Amino acid sequence: MPQKTKKPAAATPTAATTSSATTIWRRTIPIEAEDAWLEKLAWLDDPGRIAMTGFVGKNTLRLEVYHPTQAEQQQLVARHKGHVLSLPDEAWQRPMLSEPWAAGKKLAIAPDSAGKAAWDAAHPKVPALLIPASMAFGSGEHGTTRMILREMTTLDFTAVRRVVDIGSGSGILALAARQLSERAAAAKEAGASPRPAAIQGFDLDPHATRIATENEAANFQPGNILWKTADLFAIRKPAPCDLVLANLYSEILVAARDKIASVVAPGGTLLLSGILQSKRDWVREAFESPAATPALRFVRQRRDGKWAMLHYTRPAE
Repeated sequence: MPQKTKKPAAATPTAATTSSATTIWRRTIPIEAEDAWLEKLAWLDDPGRIAMTGFVGKNTLRLEVYHPTQAEQQQLVARHKGHVLSLPDEAWQRPMLSEPWAAGKKLAIAPDSAGKAAWDAAHPKVPALLIPASMAFGSGEHGTTRMILREMTTLDFTAVRRVVDIGSGSGILALAARQLSERAAAAKEAGASPRPAAIQGFDLDPHATRIATENEAANFQPGNILWKTADLFAIRKPAPCDLVLANLYSEILVAARDKIASVVAPGGTLLLSGILQSKRDWVREAFESPAATPALRFVRQRRDGKWAMLHYTRPAE
């Protein structure tokens, strides 16, 4: 699963640079203008330096470009307004580990209990999931995870009865699915499921399985999610699922295309992430090939810096 990290890697220090501070260009944009701004900033030599952060209850995003050169700083301000700031490295150490962040308006993630308590007090209708950061797993702030979480908040969970998270890592996607599903069931809207979705997550790494189990216990009564340590290429195919989540490297997605697609129930949804922009078209060709079975219908894509997310549905039979 793509490594999760909040702060983009700094440029290699030279005689003209210093590692004591990080330079950032920043401005606020409307949430619906996300894709348009990625196009506007396509002239930057490394789109991986672009970051967007959303906040629950707000219709705006914080748009940032990390490590702009002097020339880029001037062009960014001249073309797009905003402002340039310099943050000392010390500013990243604690705040970035304790600040909750929002994935759309229905979901928030907190990397520690203090951050969760503060968030929940301010946003009682949208309590944060507690996903502690660790050396092996982040708190979902990486673009690959952030995009798929945002896309999940756009889905109608009243129609979702079964979910699988392939390559579950910290379990954040499965846990988000559980929270969104339980809220949908509790709302008792017309057509709602009588009970939350059945969810399972599996990962090749037994350490990941243990961490995911611990994260479930930190947020819910444990035992509702079935966690497994298993190889995608060897595991027995799960029962068809209304929602399939796969945040994996492009090479794995392509190699396992038919196996992943076969898990999607007719009428179900497949969300793919972990895809580099440079490999997006290759992944799309594999998943949309007329010769591949079962057939999938492309819905839309998201982009976050150098990463892409793809949304598919399987046509109803």
